[in-house]
Amino acid sequence: MRLASANVVCAASFAFGLGFALAAHAEPVRVAVVGFTGDLSAQELSDLAASIRGSLSRQCDPSALAVVTRDEMAVVYAKRGAPCRPDDVACIVEASDAWRGRLFVRGVVRRASDGVIVGATLESVRGVLVATSQTPPSTKYDMGVAVPFLVRELLDGEKAYRTHNFPARTAAAASTIAAAPTRCACRGAAK
Repeated sequence: MRLASANVVCAASFAFGLGFALAAHAEPVRVAVVGFTGDLSAQELSDLAASIRGSLSRQCDPSALAVVTRDEMAVVYAKRGAPCRPDDVACIVEASDAWRGRLFVRGVVRRASDGVIVGATLESVRGVLVATSQTPPSTKYDMGVAVPFLVRELLDGEKAYRTHNFPARTAAAASTIAAAPTRCACRGAAK
C-alpha cells in the first residue's frame, strides 16, 4: 500500500515537473534586427534596419516573438565597446546572450538598375537558418510597401519552422519518456 502511494506521489511530481518545463517554453522568443550591409550609406542601412524592426513589432504575434529594441541593443553594444557588424556571427551570438535573443535578422542590400534589392535572413543563434526573404527591385518610395512584405515572409517562415519542427521534437521526446521504465527513489513516509 505504501509503495503504491509513493509511486502515485512520484508520478505526480514527474507530471508537475514536465508541465513546468513545457510552461517555461511559453515565453516569447526574442528576435533582434542586427543590421544590413551593402550598397547604401550607413544612415540608409540604419534606417532600413529601424523600418524592419518597426514592421516586425507591428506584425509579429507577441505571444510567440518579442522584438529586441534598438535601445536594448545600444546598451549591450556600449558595454562591448562597439556594435556587431551584421556579417560577424560570433559577435552577434555573444551579444544575443546579453539581450536574451534567440533569433536575429540580418541582410544585404544591392543596387540594381531599377532600384535596390533587400535580401534578409532570420537565423537562430544556434546556427539554424529559419527563413529568408528578398524584395523585388524597389525605389525609396516603394520601400514602405516592400519592407512589410519582406517581414511577413520572414514571419511566415518562422511560423512554419516553429510549427513543423517544435512539435516533432516534442513528440519524439514524449515518446522517449513514455517508453522509458518508471523508477522512483521516493519512499513512503515513516510512521
